[in-house]
Amino acid sequence: RTFDSSSSPIVSFVLEMVYSVGAEKIASAIAESVRPRYGGSPSDVQALESLIIAGVNGIGGQAVQGTVFRFDCSGDGVGVSVNGAMQGRASFDGLGSAVVDVFTDDNAVSPTLVDSCVSTWSGMEAKSVASLLLEASQDAAAVVEVSVAETVEEVSVAKSAELKEAESK
Repeated sequence: RTFDSSSSPIVSFVLEMVYSVGAEKIASAIAESVRPRYGGSPSDVQALESLIIAGVNGIGGQAVQGTVFRFDCSGDGVGVSVNGAMQGRASFDGLGSAVVDVFTDDNAVSPTLVDSCVSTWSGMEAKSVASLLLEASQDAAAVVEVSVAETVEEVSVAKSAELKEAESK
């Protein structure tokens, strides 16, 4: 996966633990999956690993059942959150793509995740929902444009009235 720098997309993965594991073990497992997919320095992957460890240590050193990891991947790196607390960003070109590949390439760590995403987001119902969301966002943008235009016009009319009043004094 490569990111288009002109549109700056972000691909997020949210992982919820189903069993308990220590900070070093979960961070190491993720790092080991990223390393063969990343062409940059090994120290970049270590930075990602350190963010995961810090997040898990911040909740007692164990990623217990229900612990939620979020990886926000983009062209300039990966943001890491643990249980909603942002740990930081490993800002290295290509690292975000490598993390996306961990979950989506031909050797994905969870092929059932890939299958689930494809079936969930490629059906007619999903396309219909996407279309409605796009339409709603366009409608919202149009409302904002009209609202801004009306506000500018109101301010302009008010300022014009103030100027006329000031001139008449």
